[in-house]
Amino acid sequence: MWVENIEWLDFLDSFIPAATLISHHVLANWLIPAEIKNYRAAAKENTQGLEGTLQCDGWTGVNFHHFLAFMLTTAKHDVHTVCVYDTSTEWKTAIELLKKNSQGQRTHRNCLGNYSGHCHFRCFR
Repeated sequence: MWVENIEWLDFLDSFIPAATLISHHVLANWLIPAEIKNYRAAAKENTQGLEGTLQCDGWTGVNFHHFLAFMLTTAKHDVHTVCVYDTSTEWKTAIELLKKNSQGQRTHRNCLGNYSGHCHFRCFR
């Protein structure tokens, strides 16, 4: 993990010696979830009452991992990430995409809760 990589630790020691070192555990279990909570609260506030389009897009990274992301684009042209799935080990079929679509829509409703706008769905592949 990069937070424990010797080159990263040397960089911090050289350029930011007062920096507090964090572990993979702290990053994954505390810092990232806290930032996600803040991001979701801001997204919920910024999308309230607006029409939007829930869309998905898939891509393959240089490490051959395949990701499928769902985003909400509002009438103000703001884009908010709803969820991202690692689909590297899954079949890339219309049925599987439909399942992820349903999961993405459920996640959208759960994250934005009382979202009062109107939402359309489209998928780019």
